[in-house]
Amino acid sequence: MPLIKNDRVIDDPWLAVADEAEIPLHGAVLLGVARWQAERTALVLRNAALGVRLDSGHGPEDIVADLDRLALVAIPFPSFSDGRPYSIARLLRERYAFSGELRAVGAVLPDQIPLMRRCGFDSFVVDPAIRVETVFECLGAYDRHHYQAAADGVETIAALRRRAPGKSQTSATAALAAELETRFGNLPAEDLVAQMVVKEFKNRIAYVSSFGTEAAVLLHMVALADPATPVLFLDTGKLFPETLAYRDALVDRLGLSAVRTVTPDQAEIAAADAGHDLCRCNPDLCCTLRKVKPLDRALTGFAAWLNGRKGYHGTTRIDLSAFEVEEDRIKINPLRHWGKAEVGAWFATHHLPRHPLEAKGFLSIGCMPCTDRVAPGEDIRAGRWRGQDKTECGLHNRPTGAV
Repeated sequence: MPLIKNDRVIDDPWLAVADEAEIPLHGAVLLGVARWQAERTALVLRNAALGVRLDSGHGPEDIVADLDRLALVAIPFPSFSDGRPYSIARLLRERYAFSGELRAVGAVLPDQIPLMRRCGFDSFVVDPAIRVETVFECLGAYDRHHYQAAADGVETIAALRRRAPGKSQTSATAALAAELETRFGNLPAEDLVAQMVVKEFKNRIAYVSSFGTEAAVLLHMVALADPATPVLFLDTGKLFPETLAYRDALVDRLGLSAVRTVTPDQAEIAAADAGHDLCRCNPDLCCTLRKVKPLDRALTGFAAWLNGRKGYHGTTRIDLSAFEVEEDRIKINPLRHWGKAEVGAWFATHHLPRHPLEAKGFLSIGCMPCTDRVAPGEDIRAGRWRGQDKTECGLHNRPTGAV
């Protein structure tokens, strides 16, 4: 059956696995809720994209505790007259902040798709008896912009009207960054985080964390300010199992209640990395598909984001200011002046657990294929993309010619 996403028909990168069927070792799989609940522990260790189908008798409450581990939730529409799937989608997006793919399956009719989008759906499986051309004709008849905000994140008509003709939003954001630098740039890191999270950008800020060797420091500061602050975790599908376990341990230890796992578009990955070697033959494109583009989508709706870059991490990070502008958002670097000693002292003072791979020589940790141990005396990031002319994934220094 045709799968429509981003206004085009795509090949489905997900394998729907029946409750009694064998689950393959690799690849994105879509399971029923009962199968997921029964085999959850083993499935998490697969380190591959996981999706759940909310079959009859199941609702958001059955998966809400695991949303940060799911890249896809498929919601069946039993019939044209059944409105429950719309409500389920809005709950997942608006109350539970699910940032993965929501897929409409079952009795999906073309003229329902615009409303499905506004409720948060972003992919749709339509009946093969319906001409695909009919679907796109229907979609083209509706304006994506509305007077009221919805779960699709599309700008309202009022927001479009507020944009003064010829006025650069980026220049306004740059002016705000300069003002914030003057007012708060010299605050201690923990005070800066609290000021941004609780006052300046309350409910409009996220922390983007790798849950790497030093991530616990800023995660701890965020938890002290407001443990309900959204934390965006990029699960590329190629992370160390130890990183996933460390994430879970830190979330429990710090009481973080809004960690969102952000995953790549599986259709894009399937098309570009069929041989599973993109990280070696085109690492910039790999990072763009697995990190940069997913983060851009996940940051929709946020006015600012925190990150843990530090000047002692290398030449590309030496001259950081507290506030930067990127993609018309404020990017905040609370730890820009911290060194290894300050990081170690915070861990010791607050009894924070260390990443299990740090003791094995992994001082900066990303994806498994692109992370190596660091020898004594080497730069902390020397193990990243070793042997390649590459030092950043692109989240902070966008690679040129990546796409």
